[in-house]
Amino acid sequence: MRSTILLLQAVAAATAVLAQEEQEYTRCYTPITGNPPPELDTEITQDEVEKRSLFGGFEIDTYVHVITTEAKEGRYPREMVEDQMRVMNEEYNPSGISFNTKSIDFYVNDTWATTVDGPVEIEYKTALRKGSYDDLNLYFLSDLGGGLLGFCYFPERDPSELQRTIDGCVNLAGSMPGAEVTNYNMGFTAVHETGH
Repeated sequence: MRSTILLLQAVAAATAVLAQEEQEYTRCYTPITGNPPPELDTEITQDEVEKRSLFGGFEIDTYVHVITTEAKEGRYPREMVEDQMRVMNEEYNPSGISFNTKSIDFYVNDTWATTVDGPVEIEYKTALRKGSYDDLNLYFLSDLGGGLLGFCYFPERDPSELQRTIDGCVNLAGSMPGAEVTNYNMGFTAVHETGH
């Protein structure tokens, strides 16, 4: 009996340690920037269904920005970003949604690569954002702060200038397929965040 209790305690302790290791990242930190009306979800869904039936699906122009610290420059090559976009297209394909990668850009900026949100986020998004409000901008930061894997803003019916600027999804670059974040490096963080 005593050995059974010791075994159970050991298993419980090991489980607690594994749980702590897996929880070192916060899966999603999606802030609400406005107050969308409750019927917006229904309207978007109905609009999407109509467009999908008329045109056979959606293609979203996508601009990818990889921002690293000097120490991590070159760690996330173009092929890794292309793998990320392949995962995005595979996962969204059943819904009739695809992503057309318009550009992949690389930047080295220690401040931008380590921020979460606030004035620095506004600074880099003002400098880097491309396309219109209908397009997707994906930002992959090498050292996204706060233990976060990513965040994305919900769409707004009538976005303010600030909401247009900060629109897009921010992801930890280490969550791309084959990158270094164990258990989260299959590209699904960007898939999840884009779903917002």
